[in-house]
Amino acid sequence: MAIKTRSLRSAAGRSRSVVVAKSLNEALSKNKQTAFLCHSHKDQELAKGLQVLLKENGWDVYIDWEDNEMPSSPVIPPFTATAIRRI
Repeated sequence: MAIKTRSLRSAAGRSRSVVVAKSLNEALSKNKQTAFLCHSHKDQELAKGLQVLLKENGWDVYIDWEDNEMPSSPVIPPFTATAIRRI
């Protein structure tokens, strides 16, 4: 199923009404399958829209830049990879 860009942008606008895990630890504590969304940071709005659409359909989607427990430096692949593997 193809998802149109305008649908993702529209869903991103609803993000305030959708509760998602804000950290990897929170996602893991739900004891529920959680997907990791790999994307370009240039597509942040589209990624957020996809997260909202999937959440509205019963899926939890973890996005690392929303996680306040992740390091702020963008280039720490070993830490990020280890944290994501725990999902």
